[in-house]
Amino acid sequence: MPRFRLSLIAVAILALVVPVRAQELQISVDSNPAPGDVNTWLKSGDPRLVAWGAYFAGLKRGDDSTAQLLRLVDNWKEPSKVAQGGIGQAAMSEVLDALIQQRREVAPRQLASIAGSFPAQAAILASRIPIADATPMLLAWYGDGANNNGSRLDRVAAMMLSKAPPQGFAAGIVAASSERLSISVVDGGGFGSGFGGGCLCGLAMRDRTDWPPIFVYRLEENKAGSTDPVLIEAGGDRITYHRAEEGGGGGGCGTGVGPLDDRARHDLLAEMVGLNKEAMPWKEQESASIQWSDGESFLRDLQNLEANEEAKLHETVEALFEKGLLTANEVNSLRPKLLITVTDDREHQDAALPQWNANDPLTVITFDSPETRVSD
Repeated sequence: MPRFRLSLIAVAILALVVPVRAQELQISVDSNPAPGDVNTWLKSGDPRLVAWGAYFAGLKRGDDSTAQLLRLVDNWKEPSKVAQGGIGQAAMSEVLDALIQQRREVAPRQLASIAGSFPAQAAILASRIPIADATPMLLAWYGDGANNNGSRLDRVAAMMLSKAPPQGFAAGIVAASSERLSISVVDGGGFGSGFGGGCLCGLAMRDRTDWPPIFVYRLEENKAGSTDPVLIEAGGDRITYHRAEEGGGGGGCGTGVGPLDDRARHDLLAEMVGLNKEAMPWKEQESASIQWSDGESFLRDLQNLEANEEAKLHETVEALFEKGLLTANEVNSLRPKLLITVTDDREHQDAALPQWNANDPLTVITFDSPETRVSD
């Protein structure tokens, strides 16, 4: 028989034997594998052995396994996108845990492949990349907020970008921001006003006989008394990350991370301006009251309130311009939107409230009476 045919037969037999041996191989947390064994397991393609290899790679924190761990990340495809094959989510969770425990940097192109399935781990690894290298990826996460499926990567990315805002970032935050001013019109004479101003869960527990402990991560925002590592602090908010064993009771959703909403944008603008968020001249939600005397006084008071809030919003825009974060064209055309809702709360409504439309297209005034509750 020709030698090359014998070689093919030998390879075929080995292919049948290796999976059996992989299942028969007894490994426990008390094992002490050699570096060569760890790399062999990582290269095996068997999810259980890959998980064991990653588990010991994370414990040893040596250099030998890092290249193979990164190859596994490079080749990762979400199980839902492949008909068969791949190492599965549990094994990849262990691979990412090993890289985090080894304190390694993972390239942005590699993080892009795992961010959809492992947003918390992707955020943690992204925080270790120099901001200049990470910026394109962070901008992609920030811009894809509508499709992040609750991962909050847009919020995390925005907080990271606020530390060294790239061109156009501040303008985008300003354009998406809003202040909502609620004005109550009450009986009385004269004028009076008063102002007042967001989980990443792990894998579901499964029966994993002969598997290593699988570690999952969750992000938590402003958790009181937390001693967990800090992912990012910006705008007066603090996001930490918690590592827990799958099914160990500590892997729930926790406090989670809030969305990139008006409150978060307000606080990021404060970060970029260099102010404590409480020191910002405006809040994302404000309230005021106007005491009714007559229609002329009411309109004067309403216009004064509008002008006062618009001036505060322009003040923030000017501050961003002075810091070089907005261009001259942007500062002249952008500011947070001002959304005013006027509610007629008078007990005696002998005369209807005069209507008023703002001159600035970025200010919208809605009259909302208790009877009709008409709103835009």
